[in-house]
Amino acid sequence: MKKKLALIAIRTEIRDMYYAELVNVFSDYFKIVSYCLETQHSDPLSNITFDDTDIIIITNPDIFTIVKNYVKNDCKVIHLNYAFFKNKIEYLKTFPNNTNALVCFKFYSVSHQTASMLYEMGVKNLNLDVYNPERGVLNRNYDIAIVGDNSAIVPDNINKIVSLGSRKIAFSTLLDIATNAGILDDKLENRINSYCNDLMTPYSFMMDIYDNSTIARIQIQTIMDCIDYAIIMFDKNYNIINYNNNILSMFNINKTILNMNLNEIFEFDDVYKVILIEREFKNKLVEIKNSKNILVSKEKINKKYHSDNIYIVLMKDVTEIMNLENTFRKQLVKKGHIAKYTFDSIIGNSKEIKDCIKRAKIVSKIDKPTLITGESGTGKELFAQSIHNESSRKKFPFIAINCAALPSALLESELFGYEEGAFTGAKKGGKLGYFEMAHKGSLFLDEIGDINMETQAKLLRVLEEKEIMRVGSEEIISVDVRIIAATNRNLKELVKDGKFRLDLYYRLNTLIINIPPIRKRAGDIPLLIKNFLKNENLNDKIVNPDVIEFLTNFPWYGNVRELRNCIEYMSGISERTIKLEHLPEYILEEAMDNKTDIKEDILNNITIKDKNLLINIMETINYFGGGRRRILQELKLKNCNISEYKLRILLDCLYNNDLIKFGKGSSGAFLTEKGKKFMQNSC
Repeated sequence: MKKKLALIAIRTEIRDMYYAELVNVFSDYFKIVSYCLETQHSDPLSNITFDDTDIIIITNPDIFTIVKNYVKNDCKVIHLNYAFFKNKIEYLKTFPNNTNALVCFKFYSVSHQTASMLYEMGVKNLNLDVYNPERGVLNRNYDIAIVGDNSAIVPDNINKIVSLGSRKIAFSTLLDIATNAGILDDKLENRINSYCNDLMTPYSFMMDIYDNSTIARIQIQTIMDCIDYAIIMFDKNYNIINYNNNILSMFNINKTILNMNLNEIFEFDDVYKVILIEREFKNKLVEIKNSKNILVSKEKINKKYHSDNIYIVLMKDVTEIMNLENTFRKQLVKKGHIAKYTFDSIIGNSKEIKDCIKRAKIVSKIDKPTLITGESGTGKELFAQSIHNESSRKKFPFIAINCAALPSALLESELFGYEEGAFTGAKKGGKLGYFEMAHKGSLFLDEIGDINMETQAKLLRVLEEKEIMRVGSEEIISVDVRIIAATNRNLKELVKDGKFRLDLYYRLNTLIINIPPIRKRAGDIPLLIKNFLKNENLNDKIVNPDVIEFLTNFPWYGNVRELRNCIEYMSGISERTIKLEHLPEYILEEAMDNKTDIKEDILNNITIKDKNLLINIMETINYFGGGRRRILQELKLKNCNISEYKLRILLDCLYNNDLIKFGKGSSGAFLTEKGKKFMQNSC
């Protein structure tokens, strides 16, 4: 015996339209009856019985308040949702963005619902308003009017009219009827799919399988976007019915692909070929156009093995999958274990530093232990980070540890980690060592020359076997780490003294980078000064030329680190202009010691050039007075261009050799009798 399906509408024309559609789909499964509430009778359903009715379809939510008094408890009441033809909706999408459109159906409620549906169907290029004849048109000029297949009132000032045609019953309603009645079989499913093949449903075809409510659609889309896979759904004809944002990112697509066919999207060519081969498969490796390797899985959603199935395809970048191995390790490592610097961070144009960078770049590509040597302050860690960022391990951790800063016992537990209870004070649960933290990345061991012999032996084992053992454990852990070591000590001498293992030395010294001290690339000092001021946001500072010359000629045994500290000090105590008087006291004292050597040689081993320069200075003092500014002006006229700083040194030399004396206040210098005789004898 057939189940009974009742359709209830408010108006006759609506009832007749949907009745014909229901008969078209369900005539083999239901006895279908219809009723209309368009009557003057106060209770239009009073003479109708619904005792034998299994499902009631209502076309308007207001009908439910009337129907609920007549239906039995096990009768299912379903609100009918409608849809329009795809070609009609796609035509609306061809209008320019921000086109003003007025939705003009015969009844205001239908117009309002249609406007909402159009937006859900992706018609976002139109500024939609709903026409209410009782309130009049909103204060706007409209380019088009959107109507159904029935007559509607359209304002006279709108010339372009677009008809959406007759309303069809939505897929969600048909599926809801079939599932609630328990009659969904292959024949009916094919009939429903055929009926809806040319229809456009809100948001996507698949959403209606689950629920036609807006909340459910949002929930499904949110879930898809949260899943760490690129996801796409399509029907038997390979028309896309849903996807998530990851699919767009993976294939660099910047447009909507909803309702497009897979073979229309050239970015999917490589994947499309694989999808066509088999009905379902798991984890096939596919190389796509941008040289990415991805794993692809294809599966049916409803698991009914006939031609009308819906498919889901999941894709994952292989690189991301490989990175998952390191995710747990990374999450356990505290923030900051990354290499911030690259070779572009190294300042200098000198041949010495350029040659060093060139060699370091070559070494970066060789995945072997590397040794960086150089005096303290030359930038060994800067080079280590740059090597890491230039290597194939740049996406993985960079862990740095100063071996000289930790006691020997503590250093071992930090490097290799330890198990719970390994020693007094050990953390509950144990601790991950730096080698495990740096897995797949680089471990920078600064001041490696200070490691004791026992730890050196364990370090050698890691380099040879790529295995570690935590303190207090017997379990061997495999690690894949590149060692970048650094020292300011002579490891070869330490080997001779028995303080460094010869086998470890030979294991490290295959790839060596020797960073030159700053005094051997003094031409880079002005660039470094400028960069230090820029880093401190002090670009407006002016550095006197004699300061630049002094700093360029200073030996800087603390190298770049010492120079940076000096500039930070001078910029801090000066106003806008940095002068010699702003130099740190210890540097001035060291400079004075250097001057003493010059003073002692001035009269004994003087060159012709220096002698002529001294004579010119003394002549200027004799004729014009000893003010430094006047002396510089006169020397310039004689093509003797020297800095004020160098003039100060020379004046001090003359003074300490008793050739000149300094007057009080601003009177400047004057020649002594010894000086006058020296000048006369030299002419």
